[in-house]
Amino acid sequence: MADDDGDGFRATCPRCDAEITGEETACPECDLTFLDEDDGLSDEAVQAMLDDVDVDDLDSPAPGRIGAPATVRLFVGLAITAPLAPLVVFVALAVVPLPTWAAVALGTAAWTLPGYLLARPLVPTQIVANGLLLVGVVLSTTPLTVTAGRALVGTDASDVGALGANVADAGPLFLTFGLVVLVVGAVVRRHALSTRARWERDAAEGPRE
Repeated sequence: MADDDGDGFRATCPRCDAEITGEETACPECDLTFLDEDDGLSDEAVQAMLDDVDVDDLDSPAPGRIGAPATVRLFVGLAITAPLAPLVVFVALAVVPLPTWAAVALGTAAWTLPGYLLARPLVPTQIVANGLLLVGVVLSTTPLTVTAGRALVGTDASDVGALGANVADAGPLFLTFGLVVLVVGAVVRRHALSTRARWERDAAEGPRE
């Protein structure tokens, strides 16, 4: 391995950390063979490098920090809430006719605002779980929301294209899909909470030596 000691890079053996010049074919201390017959890295050297990096820690957050970076969490939040944009616009159009610009603005807000708010948990899996739960709730309550919205604004069902007068007929379909998404979200959330507990436990114990 190569380390920066402040005065330049220092080459060391990945197995015993003995200092080497970089021209040896084997470590003078532990006899680790660096090169194979084709002058490429030997299997022993590759394995020693992997052991030195400790690939088992790649799925865990960096030492001193619990959770994924904010940019990653925001990306996950926006990705999981993307289905809300067309769904909310569909509900709105089933209640009242909207101009194109208003539908686009509503869809953008329905996507970005929940995505930003859901990005607060430190574990990305928890963001996915919360997003699934939100989508499941919106799906399950879509027919009820449309019916209540029409009653509130006094919209005639025959004047609205989305769903029309068939809100009651579409209810079981929306409810079924919504419940499926809710169940998946609950399962993912349980896994996310377990992952967060493990991260917090590892952080409390400190980095492994």
